[in-house]
Amino acid sequence: MGEAPGRPHVVIVGGGFGGLYAARALARAPVRVTLVDDAGGYICDSTVELTGTAYSGACPDCDFAYVTTGVVTKEAGYDCTYESGPSLWIADAAWVNTSLLPTRWLAFASTYTFPFGGPTTYDVLFAGMPYTSSATYPGSWSPMVYDTSFRGYAAYSKDLLTWTQSYTLPIPDWKIDYTCSGGSGVSGTSDYGGAYGSTTSMACGGGVTYDRWSFVAPATEYAYVTVDTVSDATSFNPYFFVTGDGCFIGIADDSFACTYPPKFGGNCPSYKMSVTAGVEYDVFVLDGGCLTKTIDYEIAIDTTGDPTLTLEGSSLPRFLWTEVDVDGSATLVP
Repeated sequence: MGEAPGRPHVVIVGGGFGGLYAARALARAPVRVTLVDDAGGYICDSTVELTGTAYSGACPDCDFAYVTTGVVTKEAGYDCTYESGPSLWIADAAWVNTSLLPTRWLAFASTYTFPFGGPTTYDVLFAGMPYTSSATYPGSWSPMVYDTSFRGYAAYSKDLLTWTQSYTLPIPDWKIDYTCSGGSGVSGTSDYGGAYGSTTSMACGGGVTYDRWSFVAPATEYAYVTVDTVSDATSFNPYFFVTGDGCFIGIADDSFACTYPPKFGGNCPSYKMSVTAGVEYDVFVLDGGCLTKTIDYEIAIDTTGDPTLTLEGSSLPRFLWTEVDVDGSATLVP
């Protein structure tokens, strides 16, 4: 991958086996990864230095493997915390955020033959993932890239391992923070109705687009949120997420029979939640199946006063399709 000034970088996932070079260590392995969204915008920008010690576990067909750790050594103007946000969804984040997966591996095979792929052998870089965060050995192995691969290549010569990788990753792109709690609530059991509501249309997105509503609690009390279909012609299977101050509270689905039953089956959602006066809450409405390009629904809020229900965005993309380009190298030392 050629140099591109200003392009962001993150980490690449490692994984592996052990083998012919087990006595060596992995030293000075800079890994650069660019993340560019589908609109051409950069997500984050980091350079990560990997080091590793030989992995002594079983490793069929591999030349060498290392238990690796990573440290961010450079940031170039973009915020990559590796704790939350888009960068957390890159599996590479675990090399830096050890609370995700404390152990990772990096491995290489120079004469690997793919099952059912005929007699051809390849240079392959492997990714290994533990089944649990406390595991001390890889639970599964899968090739990341190999020579002649359309996604990149892997090569080893004279103690230098190099690789590139390119892929597209859907990263959740909505304002829901799952690392904090926005309050408490339970999925409803009926159509709660409410004096404050609105009827609107949204594009049929199959769960990849959503409408975002906000309301401000007029008092510290229970608030009841309901979404229902309004037409047989545009009926669909709705569900929604609820947040408080951006933090996840809960999900509502299949609470009561829709006024106009969805063609795909299912019921409509409602939610009972404890709210605090003056706090903003958001409702993210999605469809779990629809047959028309446009679908219609009614949202209702039952509170003691006007919650100022507002449509903040309609048919918004739930995922940010991100191009990830990897350029890595590692030196093997005695």
